[in-house]
Amino acid sequence: MNSAYKLCLVCDQIKTAAVSFEAFGKAYTYMYKDMELEVGQEVIVETGNDDSLKVAQVVAIHDEPEIDPHYRGTYRWILSNMGTTARENQTALRDMEKQAGAILRKAEQAKIRKEVQKQLSENFGEDTLKQIAAITIGGSEESDPTA
Repeated sequence: MNSAYKLCLVCDQIKTAAVSFEAFGKAYTYMYKDMELEVGQEVIVETGNDDSLKVAQVVAIHDEPEIDPHYRGTYRWILSNMGTTARENQTALRDMEKQAGAILRKAEQAKIRKEVQKQLSENFGEDTLKQIAAITIGGSEESDPTA
């Protein structure tokens, strides 16, 4: 008889739920205590030999703990549910990452543009560079591509 099964026998607050790590993927039974869960909700769970953390989705909540007394593995815990606040924080962080990436790309493009303009200016002179700019971007010879 495994320790999770014994624990469920003596502690009626421990419940189990099935979670999946990908849509229509294999479901795994996890234990939880002192939290409200709903099917479809995302949760944070322990995984692997190193107890790393992953986000999984609840696919079923068991009326009675579903612990196999003969299972030789270790049942893991649902550590936290991804409530609205956690989901909003995660979304906000992802949005910030996207914005930072866009800013960095623009900065890199501006840096490359200045380097190319400098090399063209050094190799062909300012006047030639202004003429090229006027022809290629429809500006006048008065426009300054190095500005």
